[in-house]
Amino acid sequence: VPDKEEGADVRPVPDKEEGADVRPVPDKEEGADVRPVPDKEEDVDVRPVPDKEEGAEVRPVPDKEEDVDVRPVPNNGYELSEAYIVEPYIGKVALQKSIIAISLSGLFIVGYVWIRFKTLSGLSAGVMAVLALVHDVLFVFFVFVWFGIPINDAYVAVTLTIIGYSINDTIVLYDRIRENKDSMNGKHKKALGDLISESITQTLSRSVNTSVTTLMCVLSILIFAILFGIDSIKVFALPMLFGLVSGCYSSVCIAGPLWGTWQEWKEKRQKGKVSKTVRV
Repeated sequence: VPDKEEGADVRPVPDKEEGADVRPVPDKEEGADVRPVPDKEEDVDVRPVPDKEEGAEVRPVPDKEEDVDVRPVPNNGYELSEAYIVEPYIGKVALQKSIIAISLSGLFIVGYVWIRFKTLSGLSAGVMAVLALVHDVLFVFFVFVWFGIPINDAYVAVTLTIIGYSINDTIVLYDRIRENKDSMNGKHKKALGDLISESITQTLSRSVNTSVTTLMCVLSILIFAILFGIDSIKVFALPMLFGLVSGCYSSVCIAGPLWGTWQEWKEKRQKGKVSKTVRV
């Protein structure tokens, strides 16, 4: 039994352990809130007591769950439009497949031009056409990067479409060069540069008209997608708009002049070899 100190609360200790009610006795400090301890656990009402700060609003805790006022949180008009979840290995596979598709299309184009335009040194004509297509592919890639569009299946679709438009204009140009070259047999021959320039002039209006018509259609689709918020169409139409411009001028300003430069270099090289042989 502790000694009786000033202010100590001394209670008798029960003889039997059964039914003993051992309770901690709090010290009576200034302002302490001492409440009686209930006899049964069922009657215990545990409530968090918030600290009373300046301006704090203390609300009583409801006794029953039925009394709880549950209010739905307003959505404020926000909606999830779409979500992209792309694992790293999926992006890697998509990139590999796109590279394979573009490479196969380039090989088939070289083979087609090689067989179709044998009179124009078909292999060199096909290689120059593919170089112009590489320019178009890189241009479309930079458009995707500039506008922050994900490199996905839309990139492959836009690239293959631009390749089709560009190679079509290039084949038309090669066909006109071949016709003009055949028409000069037995007549006054023109220089290769003049022949290419004349062929480009003859096919320029056709290429521009085709590209402008397609641009008008793609532009209307892009405007429709922007007005109605259709992102899946917008990420396709926007790069297509720039790619059509690239495909139009690459056929006229890259494929034809590159092929003419290559042919002139070959002729000069052959003449140089012949002159060296004659001197020997």
